[in-house]
Amino acid sequence: MLQSYDENGFIRHRGRKALAGELGRYASHILAWQQVIKLDQPVVVLEDDFILRYDFCALIEAAELWTNKHHSIRLSHGKQNFFYSVA
Repeated sequence: MLQSYDENGFIRHRGRKALAGELGRYASHILAWQQVIKLDQPVVVLEDDFILRYDFCALIEAAELWTNKHHSIRLSHGKQNFFYSVA
């Protein structure tokens, strides 16, 4: 599973080697994407620290509209500075 992990790329972006937990998260994300490809249908992947909000269903409906324009979207709290907002 980790054969596709690019340690030099991680170091370039993060300034350090990945921690064991980060490698585990990477592997779980690869497995999730493999499942998405296998199913060939829209999928919502929730992280372990996901908190269900009152407007979750509305957000999923909006996400469905966004995926008509953007093949893949990531919903996040926005604290990471290496992604950009599309809406």
